[in-house]
Amino acid sequence: MDVLDTYAPIDYSRWDFSGLGANIYPLLKPVERRIWREAMPFQDMREDEGQGEVVTLFTLRLLDYIGADRMVSVPTAMLHDTGFSKIPNAGEAHRAAAKAGTVEDVDYRKVHQNFGVEIARDILGRLKYEQTKIEQICAIIGDHD
Repeated sequence: MDVLDTYAPIDYSRWDFSGLGANIYPLLKPVERRIWREAMPFQDMREDEGQGEVVTLFTLRLLDYIGADRMVSVPTAMLHDTGFSKIPNAGEAHRAAAKAGTVEDVDYRKVHQNFGVEIARDILGRLKYEQTKIEQICAIIGDHD
């Protein structure tokens, strides 16, 4: 069966826009819920409300089709843009790049990826996540753009 045979777009009329993860929370395993709670303060700092939640939802939907390791894919989706929380005025810089019609500066992207790796290591380390999985997650976050 092809992914497009069962694809259903997100029904945004029923979407919870609180940014708290209500749309994905029921789909998460207990350890993923702990990661999400820990990542919450770092989410959507580029003024892209809900982006982390949407990326995580699509990751969850695609797992059955791509055969990826859930213990790597889901935390990566949750944590991939958390590094923007460490960049002053990240939303302003993002809006300026979008208005100019340019791709965001490569250095700016690398900075947020590096900060994201730090945040992921901290959160996953405190949760005593498997070290080999942490390394895989951080490798992806460190080069995801």
